Amino acid sequence: MKFPFTRPDSAPPHATPPFTMAELPTPHIEFAMTLESSPYGARLARQLAVAQLTLWGVRQVPGLSGSVAIVTAELAANATLHATAPGDTFELRMSLLGDRIRIQVTDPSPHRPLPATATTPAPDTAPDTDAISGRGLLLVATCADRWGWTTTDSPPTKSVWADLTLTP
Repeated sequence: MKFPFTRPDSAPPHATPPFTMAELPTPHIEFAMTLESSPYGARLARQLAVAQLTLWGVRQVPGLSGSVAIVTAELAANATLHATAPGDTFELRMSLLGDRIRIQVTDPSPHRPLPATATTPAPDTAPDTDAISGRGLLLVATCADRWGWTTTDSPPTKSVWADLTLTP
């Protein structure tokens, strides 16, 4: 089925969408906000993410708000930790995509995330099982169904995302 409108003969060719309704991606709802790269910005990101679940009406899924809070807090904390200059910001983006939620944090660092593991320490170091940081992406991997990252060169940025399923 084509879009339910007709293009006047005088309209430019790009006025008619080049796809059918069946070819459209899954409908989604999105939330995005730019926050300062600071502990306050990271905390606010977590609070906004959980509040967004309520606005979307999906907070009642068992364990979802806790997982969203952990994933958002870890991704935002990493963006803050790896800020490259005073005044840096990061973007929190959440998308409700059918039966899942995607949480994405974009920051000005082009460096890929490196998850720490207790069994795979950094080169020439022993694992520090008493360290107070370095396990954030392990938490993300535990809470999310899948996660990953993308980078861009111009401007140099990194986006780390995590998908969480809405079904318990």
